[in-house]
Amino acid sequence: MAKAIQAVAENDNLDMIFDKNSEVIMLYANPRYDKSSDVIIKLGLKPGVFAK
Repeated sequence: MAKAIQAVAENDNLDMIFDKNSEVIMLYANPRYDKSSDVIIKLGLKPGVFAK
């Protein structure tokens, strides 16, 4: 199902798809919105390295 959702999003040029049948659940988000690495760098850490 996840691959089908991603395919529809990419084909229709969508950035996000939500499931509206229950509480708001994000089914797909364009990877360009993933700011995890930016936050990790801002914290003075290196992305991809686990903190101890």
